[in-house]
Amino acid sequence: MVHLKLETEIRGLRCSFTAWPLRQPPGPAQKDEELQFSYKSPTPVVVTFRSREQHNGDRRASPSNAVCTAIASLDIKPDVKLEIGRAIDNERVNIGKLNEDTIRLIDKQFTHLRAVSRSTVDIFNWTHGLDGPPDPFVRERGQSLYSEDGEHWFQYSLARKITLLTEEATHSIFASNAQIEEVVRRVEAGAEEPLARQVFREAWEQIGVNPRSALVIGVSAAEVALRGLIGTLIPEAKWLVEEIQTPPVGKILRKFLPTLPVKAKWLDGRSITPPSKLVKLIEKAFELRNDVVHVGALPPSRRELAIMLRAISDLLWICDIYSGELWAEKHVSLETKKNWQPKTS
Repeated sequence: MVHLKLETEIRGLRCSFTAWPLRQPPGPAQKDEELQFSYKSPTPVVVTFRSREQHNGDRRASPSNAVCTAIASLDIKPDVKLEIGRAIDNERVNIGKLNEDTIRLIDKQFTHLRAVSRSTVDIFNWTHGLDGPPDPFVRERGQSLYSEDGEHWFQYSLARKITLLTEEATHSIFASNAQIEEVVRRVEAGAEEPLARQVFREAWEQIGVNPRSALVIGVSAAEVALRGLIGTLIPEAKWLVEEIQTPPVGKILRKFLPTLPVKAKWLDGRSITPPSKLVKLIEKAFELRNDVVHVGALPPSRRELAIMLRAISDLLWICDIYSGELWAEKHVSLETKKNWQPKTS
């Protein structure tokens, strides 16, 4: 039995690991909280999130920075374990001394650890309504490690490192409020964050860098969400909505959406039709997108763009709700909930 560890710094994880304000302010001897996700399938893996300032005594960092650690235990043949042991030199596994089969074996396990880490971050962000970046792993801030006893670790020169730009976000949580079991259940079931939400993250990341791209990609996220919702609720119409030209978005939201056999509705009886103010903002975003794409118009101001992208984000949460994800209601903005008037006859 040997042990593999993959540590990667992640940015944009809007989770506070301090006890405050849920309990007393942390004192000198108090440690920050950490989140642990224990997977049993398809192979046992333990993934942990903790604050970056706990990482190797590093200096205090931004509250949005964290370290993701994934650890797995692996049964390998005694001769392979001996081969790796002989390759250890100066606290590092020298892969130049390993044969190709052994390298492929270990690489495969680290690839799995990276995939589980990525799924955990994605599902964690989605289910908690957090606006993490589309690619959470940071270049030059990761390491892969090997151990024979789970205590003494040696560097293993593998880690594929990924970079990203930091981004703004409007929502964060405390670690003590994390829904760990739900994240584990979805990751083990092979669940993925909806494509529309992934596209939206790309749009939000561009808001301060390339507003034109942010607008175009954001509107695309809304289109993907609506097509996906229709295809989910009316499977026989999936091919049709993917092939035909999309009707005006306002007409879809006001006229067509109320006819769909949704899997969930607001518990207090509010109308299935999104609030008029939200629909108008999304219509405006579509109009401006068309102007930008077809006539080269200037994008809206950053503030106006942010408001429209937030409206699109609410639409994505609404599509999640109508698809049966009731928990998504808590992530719809207060403004949209306030304007969502009770159904009238």
